[in-house]
Amino acid sequence: MIDAVIDDSWDFPVIAVEGIDGAGKSSLCERLAAALGGPPAALVTRLSPHGGALVREMVEGPGEPGSGPVRYQDVVPPGLRRAVYTVDALAQFHYLGETYRASRAVLFDRWLPTYEVYCGPFDTHAGWYEAMAALIPRPAALIHLRVDPEVALERLTARGDWTARHWSEGALLADLRRLDAAYGRVMAGLSHVALDGNAPADAVTGAALALVERALGGASRARPVRGAPAAPGGTR
Repeated sequence: MIDAVIDDSWDFPVIAVEGIDGAGKSSLCERLAAALGGPPAALVTRLSPHGGALVREMVEGPGEPGSGPVRYQDVVPPGLRRAVYTVDALAQFHYLGETYRASRAVLFDRWLPTYEVYCGPFDTHAGWYEAMAALIPRPAALIHLRVDPEVALERLTARGDWTARHWSEGALLADLRRLDAAYGRVMAGLSHVALDGNAPADAVTGAALALVERALGGASRARPVRGAPAAPGGTR
């Protein structure tokens, strides 16, 4: 089945941006895409775009995301969510591969470390799912946008995030600190570049753009080795 999904030349100009909620990942991806010429030359997307919607609708229904009193993340078992996301991510590159390959850069708002941080380990058949995750193309550059949890709290509150509307400030700050520590552990095992997300937006964008241009200009995006073990978070 996997042989049927994987293309013979999985070579994609992937740039992935990671970090806790409120780090500024989405904004950075949009600014980078604009600097690189916008679509179709530079695309902004998310990993596993349909998997998240699927598990959300299991709990929240087909309405506006985050409009209800309960989050799907608090209901659907984390191991199941990670399994769904992994399968969907692999299918994503299979079905959208030609579109991605035709672009100069595909900027991903979140990457495989998100699954490790937010979902934890697979519940069952871990070896099978880890092998699938290892087949997902490696990014030309993996950026960890680090931000102080206190700054992230301010941003989430300002934009009216679900957690800011339903949790106390203390509970949300504690969770952001937990996520920050988890990202530190996961990213330590991966090849990546950390950028200061507390800095002014123009400075962050400039540093990230220089990194992206170097990565796209000189990176060798080899096809992943089938059956290779996944590093923490599923990438290598």
